[in-house]
Amino acid sequence: MRPSSSSLAAPVPTIADVARRAGVGRSTASRVLNGSPHVDQATRDRVREAITALGFTPSQAARRLSLGRTWAVDIIVDLGSAESVERLRGAWAVLRGAGYEVILRHADSQGTGDQPLLRPPPRGGADGLLILSVPPDPAALDSLAAALVPVVAVDVVGGAARHLPTVSSDDIAGGATAGRFLSAIGHESLGFVGEAVDGASESAATRARLLGFADALSAAGARLHTEFGGQGAGSAHDLAVRLLSTRCPPTAVLAAGDIEALGVLAAARELGLRVPADLSVVGYGDLPPAKAVGLTTIRAQLPETGRTGAGMLVAEIGTPSPVPPSVCLVPELVLRATAAPPPGRRREPRQPAA
Repeated sequence: MRPSSSSLAAPVPTIADVARRAGVGRSTASRVLNGSPHVDQATRDRVREAITALGFTPSQAARRLSLGRTWAVDIIVDLGSAESVERLRGAWAVLRGAGYEVILRHADSQGTGDQPLLRPPPRGGADGLLILSVPPDPAALDSLAAALVPVVAVDVVGGAARHLPTVSSDDIAGGATAGRFLSAIGHESLGFVGEAVDGASESAATRARLLGFADALSAAGARLHTEFGGQGAGSAHDLAVRLLSTRCPPTAVLAAGDIEALGVLAAARELGLRVPADLSVVGYGDLPPAKAVGLTTIRAQLPETGRTGAGMLVAEIGTPSPVPPSVCLVPELVLRATAAPPPGRRREPRQPAA
């Protein structure tokens, strides 16, 4: 018995069906599908609507054969850094939205893990390489400029990636924004808590944030007190206890990052200081926990740098630029609940329990 026509599977839509429904040529539909920038927005929208209406799913194998691409992107990232993970979130969304598979390689900025070399993917392994927040290695980055696939560096500081397309966040400007804000609302004695800025590559962002902060305070005639140690909330807590237990403690503290700011808040509670009535605390980064605790912070455009870098890489895969483009995003102040003018009279902090 022959099956009825109603029981037969519907034919799988093809790129020709998409082109016909959108009223464009097959080659134009293919260009839209493959992310070509050489299609106007109205045409792109019609093709995408046709793809959605027909339920068209491109064959990845056919795309690879037709374009000579792998449709994969290699990312080197420090997965142990909260800021790097936020950049990765932004990059991931763009790359997956553009149809790319993502291959992750972990780079441990603390030097305690199996850090991969900064090297391009093997031939035929990926269409491009995205470097996110890894310690700068000028020699390795220079060699990547001659790689057979496009390479984009995000948050690689100090000019180390001078021959590559780059995306960065201006940490000096971000630190200065925090300093101007706190001095403008009346703070004259301020503190900074963060990892040691001893020239180590992993402390470059902290060093830049401190430089901008110090310059802004100097211009305002305010005093700066610093405490340096390790990364993380635990170290920042200990540094803040030491800073806030001095004879004349600061009335405001900028932490090198949001995670460190959580440690400062814990120290303030332990010392009996009310935030922001007795102590103002400002973080840096605008990580998800910052919003949860109402932390005033400097938004470092972390997902935005990842999105911008990924978009730049997709464009470079399509049409490489003769001159490496460079984009620098400006951080912005996010006002929440942990910063206010200084108190008219400071309370002496309690000593922490032994």
